[in-house]
Amino acid sequence: ELLKEYKDKIHLPFYAQTVLNTLSESLVDALSDAGMAHLIFAIESGNERIRQDILRRPKITNERMLELAQLVRNKGIKITTQEMFALPTETLDDAFLTLELNIKMRARMTATILHPYANTDITKHYDDPTINVDNLSHFAGETILKGKDVPRIVTLQRFCGWLAILPWNIYKPLKPVIRALTRIPDNFIFRFFSNLNYFFVQKRMTNKSCSFLFFLRYGYFARKSFD
Repeated sequence: ELLKEYKDKIHLPFYAQTVLNTLSESLVDALSDAGMAHLIFAIESGNERIRQDILRRPKITNERMLELAQLVRNKGIKITTQEMFALPTETLDDAFLTLELNIKMRARMTATILHPYANTDITKHYDDPTINVDNLSHFAGETILKGKDVPRIVTLQRFCGWLAILPWNIYKPLKPVIRALTRIPDNFIFRFFSNLNYFFVQKRMTNKSCSFLFFLRYGYFARKSFD
């Protein structure tokens, strides 16, 4: 009924944020009819075990996610997804699975490094359960997670938003090269590109023109967060 009222009295394009397991074909039809132009939802991880056991997200398979995303895209609705990298027990293969799920969805991707808060349930997976969040950067993303794959996962996160734009037939032969490039240590240039992706995703959602000063602000904080 709310969607009908919106369509009759306002009827302007809008974007919405949801949890994928709440979607159905009838709801997508109703949202599209009311004028929804952009849908945002969190995948968090392409590994179903991590989503359910570590993050305690609602149970939904990757196959079902792809089906629902296709329903949305069939209505001409843009999709933006949200993910986290450097998750407890996550391997480099898991991180690539997250990226590849987005490529298959043809979604624009915004990914961050997990920023755990002290005394929350997820901290039991860390060596230090009293994590000092004041030492972590909210903006560019740092991690205290240990493991041989973690530095490479962080590097992948810096570019995943751009890589997710690639069609599958272009990405697939490039994957060995991309894996090799994740061996390059993180640096402020990588962080700049990560923040630049976030900037363009925000512009895409709001349809606002780019401000050059706002663009420079992203570069400044990317550099500052690396110092």
